[in-house]
Amino acid sequence: MKKLRLVQTNPKHKDWNAYLSLSATYFKENWPDLFPKNLEEIIKEYDTKLKKRLAEGGRGLFLLEESGKYVGIANIYLSNENGDVFAYIAEFYILPDKRRRSLGKIFFEILVKWGKQNEVTGIKLEVSKNKEVAISFWRSLGFEIAGESLDKFYYIKKYELIR
Repeated sequence: MKKLRLVQTNPKHKDWNAYLSLSATYFKENWPDLFPKNLEEIIKEYDTKLKKRLAEGGRGLFLLEESGKYVGIANIYLSNENGDVFAYIAEFYILPDKRRRSLGKIFFEILVKWGKQNEVTGIKLEVSKNKEVAISFWRSLGFEIAGESLDKFYYIKKYELIR
């Protein structure tokens, strides 16, 4: 495996546009009917939305770099629930040609370390029921179903906080 690096980004960071571009690719790949626009339009709209979300605080936007190229993104926000701090994974994506090489697992493990630095006691996420590969991936990492809706499963993984 080549050298991996986690890059936390924001609108002032030199790699902000790379994060937006990879995010737009992720949206277009996973929900083509919801994102029929071209990538430039998606990027422009998402840039505005993300800047507002970042201003609210408690959000981490990450790029996974492999040998100088960005191969994945993660969008995580923190939420305090009855004294427990949860990290919600809003987006998690590895480029298709980089999958099946354990990059997703390694990326997730790096993000867990970031979460623990922020006193996270658990991680939550949602997955569309028709995304069998994603469901299998999250279950392989120890996530359990915490609930479901008509079209989504809601997953959780709890951690003991190391103080």
